[in-house]
Amino acid sequence: MAHPTVFVVEDDCLQRKALTSFLEYEGLPVRAFASARNFLENVEPTANGCLISDLWLDNMSAIDLMREMASKGFCIPVIICSGDSSLNVAAEATNHGCHDYLIKPFEPRRLVEAVLVALKHQDEPESYAKWTSELCQKLEMITGQEREVLDGVLRGQPTECIATHLKLEPQKVAFMVLSVMRTMGADSLPELVRRAILAGWTSKPLN
Repeated sequence: MAHPTVFVVEDDCLQRKALTSFLEYEGLPVRAFASARNFLENVEPTANGCLISDLWLDNMSAIDLMREMASKGFCIPVIICSGDSSLNVAAEATNHGCHDYLIKPFEPRRLVEAVLVALKHQDEPESYAKWTSELCQKLEMITGQEREVLDGVLRGQPTECIATHLKLEPQKVAFMVLSVMRTMGADSLPELVRRAILAGWTSKPLN
């Protein structure tokens, strides 16, 4: 098997060069592309490694790119970098196979960690299965009203709406959201959404 490569798709020239230089400085082999189409035309579906893509590209979103990759048989994990903190977008990306979803701005080391984890999960599928199993166990630890609050978060509802629906004070809802994030090991709401979906969460119908 070929050595893993970090593929970068970024339509902003300066950001693409900066990202490439940073990853190469960290000792990671990189191939960078200015567009999703250029990536698809020059990388074989059997490629080994992972892909970093900006969410919004000139001619194709990262989510559309993942759809194209799936139809062509790509198996590499995808890391999306985005300035869009919308929970609905994070959920859609996760449902289409996004391995990690980073909200800009983020610490450079966070990106390196995401790449190393993605490469490990591709090289050792059992480690990814173990990680998702642990997420399922963490999800089972969330009970009672915290599950109701989590359900509201995954629907993209703001704190005030969740509080009104559950007849709770907004401050209590905010506290429970933080508690759920700690339980799931998430450092942001999009990451909480991603982890809950990977753990098999399915929202129930609203009353």
